[in-house]
Amino acid sequence: MTTLSIREYDERLATLASAEPTPEGYHQAIGVAKGLLATLRNWGTPAVQAVSPKTRAQSLPVYTRPTHLMRPAGAMPAVAPTRQPAAPAVQQRASRPPESGKAMMQIRTRTVPEHLVDVKAAAEMVHMAVATLRKHCAAGTFAAAVGKHGRTQLYERAAVLEWHRAEKLRRAQASAIPAGMLTTEMVTQRIGNNITYLWHMMARGVFPKEDRKFGKRLLWSEATVEAWLRAREKRRAAPRLAPPAPEGHLTAKQLCQQIGRTDVWLYMAMESQGFPKPALMQGRHPYWSKTDVRAWLAAPPPTKGKHNTRKKFGTV
Repeated sequence: MTTLSIREYDERLATLASAEPTPEGYHQAIGVAKGLLATLRNWGTPAVQAVSPKTRAQSLPVYTRPTHLMRPAGAMPAVAPTRQPAAPAVQQRASRPPESGKAMMQIRTRTVPEHLVDVKAAAEMVHMAVATLRKHCAAGTFAAAVGKHGRTQLYERAAVLEWHRAEKLRRAQASAIPAGMLTTEMVTQRIGNNITYLWHMMARGVFPKEDRKFGKRLLWSEATVEAWLRAREKRRAAPRLAPPAPEGHLTAKQLCQQIGRTDVWLYMAMESQGFPKPALMQGRHPYWSKTDVRAWLAAPPPTKGKHNTRKKFGTV
């Protein structure tokens, strides 16, 4: 839109206001009003020269320039700086020639003697995290520092290696299992089962619980494990016989002998022919009541079914 004076915008608005209202006139009035507002906003304000991002980037310090906006070295444009002047140390770093971080690190470490190491190198030597090593230093349990290189403390390499050997010896002595005790892994090897089965046996009370704790480890005495193994062998060697049936009851073997059927038919008859179920359970051994069995035998046989063979049964 052509820039007009304030009087010309005023005259156009008056002409549009006196004309008959139409949609086109409405849109024209909006455009004239926007132009008038823009003229009033810029009235009395000097023109501002737009600066491109590349030009602004050239005014920044060297270490903060975006690489994708840099251009070949040349005369810097006279643009006012957009940032406050940096500190003297920052200005000094910015005036250095561009070098990689690895090269700068090599320059800094050349001044450290070979028989000294910093915290990071000491942590690598003792196979420990830097944060953990700093805790040892703060607690006074690490080798004493012999100097500083800037803000980093330096330690003698020989002293660090000696501390590492002493620390490994201390850990080995602290983790030594007392004589006559067995860990969880040793117990599972003795009994021939995995650790999951061991926990299940302990939960059911089949296997004895640990005799003592050594830190987070569970320990059993050899005598306790050997006694349990002897008891298990004795249980396995003993014949698995059902206990004698209580008075007025029959075991599964006795019932099958008297009715002349197998135990497989017995359990199938309980499902299909209404044979009485066990009236008593002792552990895993079932017992049938003689009264229930006699009542089932005395009842009339079913009129349908191919397993109607009660007349061949014996007496109970």
